[in-house]
Amino acid sequence: MGFLRKFVRQIVLGRSDSTGHAAKPVMQPALPRSQRIYAIGDVHGRADCLNRLLKAIANDLPDADKASSHIVFLGDYVDRADDSREVIDHCIDFSESWPGQVVFLRGNHEEALMAFLQDPLAGRAWLSFGGLSTLMSYGVADIASHSPEPKIIDARDQFDSNIPESHRQFYAATAPHHVIGNIFLCHAGIDPSVGPKSQSERTLFWGDNSGEPGADWPYIVVHGHYVIDQPENTGQRINVDTGAYYSGVLTAACIDNTGVRFIAS
Repeated sequence: MGFLRKFVRQIVLGRSDSTGHAAKPVMQPALPRSQRIYAIGDVHGRADCLNRLLKAIANDLPDADKASSHIVFLGDYVDRADDSREVIDHCIDFSESWPGQVVFLRGNHEEALMAFLQDPLAGRAWLSFGGLSTLMSYGVADIASHSPEPKIIDARDQFDSNIPESHRQFYAATAPHHVIGNIFLCHAGIDPSVGPKSQSERTLFWGDNSGEPGADWPYIVVHGHYVIDQPENTGQRINVDTGAYYSGVLTAACIDNTGVRFIAS
């Protein structure tokens, strides 16, 4: 199954050979003032994995270097596993305690959560791909995507009432992408046929039209969204979604001017 996922992923990204290596020159990270990035993959309600990974990141950095570090979460904090609400609490607490810059990007699951809050009937599909576990973590139970419309609306109203204001602000503030030096960070990858400033949110959040950056794309792209057995670095694209919700392995890419390495929970 792992081989099949990798094979399918190679097809999705349009690779031209069977070895899994991109047939183009490798781009090296170039960050200002020797800064460092830790890009964290899809958490999906695994507060335990997140706690372990944040401790590992803290231990990886000398105290003197923490102020120049960037912790970038690539989105999909919620859904699937049981602790979505706790994950958001941890993210908020961490951002307030970390001396460097913490950036929270938006994934398709946060986008779906927010759509459900705005229009529960139009956004009810969210309940079928992870939203039920998030609702339960916020104290909303006994609901399904096929429930009658009044019950769907009532679940949204309960959810809306139970969300702390700090969580509401957290979801609203998540960003589509973030750039540091020659590193372009997003949730689901980029459309290589258009430039960085022309990327659609549909591509950045959901992966529609996403693919392998060409040799003329000016950034190394770092993303999650596509589950793989091991973190992947093709030279101009890095994927760190190692399926934490079922594997128990949450991965971060550590990127600085010496190269790329990976840290796992």
